[in-house]
Amino acid sequence: MEKEIYSLRQLPPGKSARVLRVDAEESQKERLAELGLFPGAEIRCLFSAPAGDPRAYQLRGFTLALRNRDSSRILIRTDPE
Repeated sequence: MEKEIYSLRQLPPGKSARVLRVDAEESQKERLAELGLFPGAEIRCLFSAPAGDPRAYQLRGFTLALRNRDSSRILIRTDPE
């Protein structure tokens, strides 16, 4: 079985994945890296707001909220179940 690659925005609540790449402006990329969101980091989707935006993710023991437009720029890889 192959691993699936898609954007963080598509990660269902309750599922975890590894970050492959962050395609964002350099300032945002640096800010996210300072929080621990960089290639190789494990991230888990916790839930989305009632309207679907933003979504909450668990990263390195804390909760991070990202708008869909930002999470769509982060590529992730999941292991097959």
